[in-house]
Amino acid sequence: MVTVPPTPLFTTVIVVFAVVFGILWTAVNFYHLYPYVQYFLVARLFGADSDPYTRLPEGHEFVSPPTFDVLLPAYEEGNVIHQAISSIRSADYPQHRIRINVLVEPEDADTRDALATLAEEYRFDEVPIPSEYEEVVVPEKYPGMPNKPRALNFGFDSTDGDIVGVIDAEDIVDPDLFSTVAYALVDQGNDYVQGKLDMVNEYDGWKNLVFRAEYAFWFRLLVPSFHFVGYPVPLGGTTNFFRRETLERASDLRLEQYGTPWSDRQQAWLSRNGFPGSVPWDPRNVTEDFELGILLWKEGFDMTLIDVVTRKSHRSPRTRGSGNGHAGRRGSSTRSSSISNIPRQVSAGGFTASSSRSSLISPRSTSSGSSS
Repeated sequence: MVTVPPTPLFTTVIVVFAVVFGILWTAVNFYHLYPYVQYFLVARLFGADSDPYTRLPEGHEFVSPPTFDVLLPAYEEGNVIHQAISSIRSADYPQHRIRINVLVEPEDADTRDALATLAEEYRFDEVPIPSEYEEVVVPEKYPGMPNKPRALNFGFDSTDGDIVGVIDAEDIVDPDLFSTVAYALVDQGNDYVQGKLDMVNEYDGWKNLVFRAEYAFWFRLLVPSFHFVGYPVPLGGTTNFFRRETLERASDLRLEQYGTPWSDRQQAWLSRNGFPGSVPWDPRNVTEDFELGILLWKEGFDMTLIDVVTRKSHRSPRTRGSGNGHAGRRGSSTRSSSISNIPRQVSAGGFTASSSRSSLISPRSTSSGSSS
């Protein structure tokens, strides 16, 4: 067999390609490794002044604690929804300043049955439910395909708390979460925050262990490293909190830069029914949390990380696919999203809630929703 030696031109092309590829590969790795090197060399060697986290001072007291609206999207979460509600209601923060809004799909019998059971279990007649939390039916024609960002936008338009947060149904929040968030946003003047995430059942198999390792890498190394050097930080799908005006501004910027996602007919419907049609989360984006983090970074909003851990009770991959609220229902034929509102009352054993399974919260700009 005769071997034909490579021509000088071919050799030159291969060498040039190898050199260019090597330079590009080095540049890409430098971009990715630079934050880690900076974070470990500077933050770890030169002390707390380089700490990327905002921490709640011991004994800190609020003159006027801000109000929270927690948006808790859920789909087929009946087996875990209780732990998110219970942990929020056990938080070391004035409970009358926290409102939990569970975002559910109308046909989601699993979650809604669980909510009805919880309402019966924790219902205390001596705790009145203020009329301002009366639930009303949300018209079926609320625009957009059923998904998590659509539900979050609806929840945002339906609430009026000073701070808006996203918590997943399988989350177990830290008792200091709300106090730390309030300190970071109100006392320190930041626009939005991201907390840490971790798993609680890593011994349930190697897949869960891998999930926990991924969470640890992302929230204990990548996110603080990127934030430390000023890189854009993609938000996680939970344990992020925003000043209300931050999300209002994000919605305005989105509409200015990308135009409205609504048709003229949909916009007219929103106006007729008292919904502003806010879009702080992109309703057409399947990674709305990631995209919102990039948008806020690009526009110069002030972010901080909080050294508070939310623990997630991981389930099987099948249920996990629909676990982040409506993530598993994108493009489905579900007619509308809804809110089952857990009011701002707490008694010795838990929370109070309306037992109605077909009622929904109204837009904050109106006292009731129209079905026209």
